[in-house]
Amino acid sequence: MKIYLDYIFLENLVVNIVIISELIKFTKSKVSTKREVLIIIIDTILSCIFAIYSNFSSYILHFFVSIVILFFLFIPKNIYELIKKFCYYYLLYFIYIGIVISFSILFKINLKNIINKLCIYGISAIFFHFLCKDLWKMWKINITDRDLFYTLCINGKRIS
Repeated sequence: MKIYLDYIFLENLVVNIVIISELIKFTKSKVSTKREVLIIIIDTILSCIFAIYSNFSSYILHFFVSIVILFFLFIPKNIYELIKKFCYYYLLYFIYIGIVISFSILFKINLKNIINKLCIYGISAIFFHFLCKDLWKMWKINITDRDLFYTLCINGKRIS
């Protein structure tokens, strides 16, 4: 089976555009468009390099490269903010890829054709955008103070 590098580049470019742009919106960060485009292109090129040399060490390296990329994208004030954005990045990444896989399985779409893949990526990106936009609002509205407190009863003593 032949895998062409330009297809890998195009797929990674689309995924990185969707993930990074949604991450910026989700975290409500102010990032210049130039920096965003530069980071997306660098991340796409590195993803292609990792795809060519795919083994376990490249996944670990990709993990650390994503930390560096997020650092240069957001330039956080402290390590806590970097870790938080890193967790958001992978959370959004897994949600988006899960949507892509779910749509392709649910509708039985053959993903060997690049046009089919790009259509699924686009439809998933639209669904992902609305999911990220509204789902978090629903969760925040439904959490109340009484949901955050529990009372434990141990040996007849109540702990709140």
